[in-house]
Amino acid sequence: VLHSSLQQAVRWGLLLTNPARGVELPRQARAEMRVLRAEEVRCFLRHALATPYGVVFAVAVTTGMRPSEYLGLRWGDIDWEQGNVTVTRTLERGSGGWIFGDTKRARSRRVVQLQSWVLRLLKDLHSSVAQTSGSSGEQIFRGRSNGPMNSDHLARQLKRILNEAGLPTVRLYALRHTAATLALAEIGRASCRE
Repeated sequence: VLHSSLQQAVRWGLLLTNPARGVELPRQARAEMRVLRAEEVRCFLRHALATPYGVVFAVAVTTGMRPSEYLGLRWGDIDWEQGNVTVTRTLERGSGGWIFGDTKRARSRRVVQLQSWVLRLLKDLHSSVAQTSGSSGEQIFRGRSNGPMNSDHLARQLKRILNEAGLPTVRLYALRHTAATLALAEIGRASCRE
């Protein structure tokens, strides 16, 4: 930020050179991302499925989608016959509230296969939403006020459920990495059996 500000001063003719040019910033150590192991995921899901947030956490930990992607899902994104969901948008907080936007990258638009038990959970949720509100609505995961589900609130619920289950705390985004880790472990087990 300082370098950019000083560079603008050079462009305006207020400085002859940028005194921040050539300065090397110290590298910040990145913290290792903590993910849940398979047995921890099973325990977490047992506790999560007993809450109103169980379905969203099941989708998160089995698909590897970003929180902004699964919170932006609409019922029309699910192909019930094929058992998959198409990721086409994200839900982001804007200055005026929640807005739907494009995925992070063009290649982030993709079709994600759902595990059969997760698809059943979504079908049950769809039926219960249709029965209680008279229509299925557009957005799958809704907050208390029937608007978009707040990712900060969801992160607090994740922490609460993990604490109740006696599991280590992980960030909401770590569920994406947990899904990838579990998928790679499954591939490794499958290749060892062959």
